[in-house]
Amino acid sequence: MSRLILSMFLTLDGFVESPAGALIRPDWSDDLEQHWSAPNIAPGSLLLYGRRAFEQNAPLWPAMEKDEKNSAGFRALARRMNELPKVVISSTLKSAGWNARVAGAPLADTVRDLKQSFPGDINAVGGVTLAATLLAADLVDEYRLLLMPQLFGAGHSLFKQAHAPFTLSLQDVHRMDTGAVRLTYLRAAP
Repeated sequence: MSRLILSMFLTLDGFVESPAGALIRPDWSDDLEQHWSAPNIAPGSLLLYGRRAFEQNAPLWPAMEKDEKNSAGFRALARRMNELPKVVISSTLKSAGWNARVAGAPLADTVRDLKQSFPGDINAVGGVTLAATLLAADLVDEYRLLLMPQLFGAGHSLFKQAHAPFTLSLQDVHRMDTGAVRLTYLRAAP
């Protein structure tokens, strides 16, 4: 059975999106690519998106791969993003492109089916609504949080929806050269 990994950028005050709904982005560095990006887009994995995050990312990564102003390493990262299969959770999107398919079934059913049928890790990489819904339904096996040295004061929180209490087990902490900290937690057994 596959694992569902939730990978999110998070400000120190707990926000994953700005008040206007823009995704929070960290400063880029080789350290970030090695210890954050590469593990989250490992070959053989599947990327899980919500509609809004997907629509923001789908035109972005193909352009980044082609932009010769970007470093060779960053263009290789963009190429991996473009090649990986993707599933978009949406009740309104009819088609996706960008090596993606749309799943309109209830989220819990879709995730359970993916965990049974997909041979690699499933990495939920975008969308505060998707992330909060996964958390509320207790579908996440591993949490990868990039805690960034920023305070937004307002915005959209990963923990905005009510959920049952549960315990996480800290697996790893890595300090990035940008001042961000990667925290990896596993869902502890109930």
